[in-house]
Amino acid sequence: MAETLGTYAQNHVDLLKKSDYIDPALYEDYGVKVGLRDAGGKGVLTGLTNISQIVATKFIDGKKKPCDGELWYRSHEINELVNGLGDNLGFEKIAYLLIMGVMPNDDELAEFKTILGEARKLPPHFVRDIIMKAPTGDIMKSMMRSILAYSYYDTNALDTSVGNVLRQCIELISTFPLFAAYAYHSYNHYKKGGSMYIHMPDPKLSAAENLLSILRPDRQYTPLEAKVLDTALILHMERGGANLKFISMMGDIREHVNDCDRDEVAAYVEKIVNKEAFDRTGLIYGMGHAVYTLSDPRERILKEYVKLLVREKGMEDYFALHENIEAVAPAIIAKARNMPRPPAPNVDFYSVRFITCSTCAKLFVPLTRASWLNPTNERLQPTKSRPVSDCRRARIFVQNVARPDTVHARRNCRDVCRQNFYRPEGELVCRVAQLYA
Repeated sequence: MAETLGTYAQNHVDLLKKSDYIDPALYEDYGVKVGLRDAGGKGVLTGLTNISQIVATKFIDGKKKPCDGELWYRSHEINELVNGLGDNLGFEKIAYLLIMGVMPNDDELAEFKTILGEARKLPPHFVRDIIMKAPTGDIMKSMMRSILAYSYYDTNALDTSVGNVLRQCIELISTFPLFAAYAYHSYNHYKKGGSMYIHMPDPKLSAAENLLSILRPDRQYTPLEAKVLDTALILHMERGGANLKFISMMGDIREHVNDCDRDEVAAYVEKIVNKEAFDRTGLIYGMGHAVYTLSDPRERILKEYVKLLVREKGMEDYFALHENIEAVAPAIIAKARNMPRPPAPNVDFYSVRFITCSTCAKLFVPLTRASWLNPTNERLQPTKSRPVSDCRRARIFVQNVARPDTVHARRNCRDVCRQNFYRPEGELVCRVAQLYA
């Protein structure tokens, strides 16, 4: 039956392609954007947010020019947030900031950590009945199945009130790492023949510490591993992605070059860009970003932490290869594609090295997704307009400010923003690239 159905489906592929074909030119005619970027490679705008802000350009002498990237969480610059943590783990603190909109004091943070710790558990038999059944190497699919099944254990799953959605968000923040780790253990046992062990989370440990503890058979990890994972989770709260192709590409490059020979690396990278090697797409994964122009601040932060970690692990040769690719790839890509400026490495470029140092490649994407914070509450607030569908890296930052009272003020906002986002029914005036700096 399966073979007959498969053959039937393949025999009708051409018919479906012909019936459902849409001329690509029509997307431009109707102003419809496809995916995360427009034809010029820029991020597609689909909504408004006051949770996070990306600054990739600044107005200098009336002209918009690219700049080193900035990432702001609730008006706090990411470098200041990370540096302000010192040696302390900060995922929970920054999670509170993004969700609640304010930085917690000591008592509020302690209470929030307690709540997260108590919520970091799954219903009885959930691991056996849901996660361990039909395991797959695609951990993301397993996590999606777990999330759907988890909703059946929620007696208020369809209640979209702000308070209930906040409860659901906190539960998911706590349980996402469990979904990912247990899915990996099931895959490793049933598909790869590895040992099966299911560790229970410790409510007294942080999210990063619990992840490492649950993944390791002996539950051991170093303080540096916990700090780097904690930082990676914070940086990926911005909904940064993760591309599994990057792992495959790095493995392919290592097979063909000497890690420390920059000339060899440059020659092979050029082959990849010219579609003569690897997957023949011409793409160097981990290079470029839909919004950031000159640099991705998350990549710069994580690079310094990963540098410490590879030293602890004795994996300096791996790091040397990353640095060599970072040094040669931008110019090669820019030359091959006639780009006005070389692309900069994005956060994937070094986050993959941490994941493969401390966990495993299969968990690269799931762990970055596990740190996403659901912005649903923002879109549930009362408004006269319909909430815009969420799209990664596609919402413009707004800030609550006094409504302009004069035509001149509104015209000034239009001139700076290049669009008139003034909304008479609210108190929102768009702030793009430090509008009121």
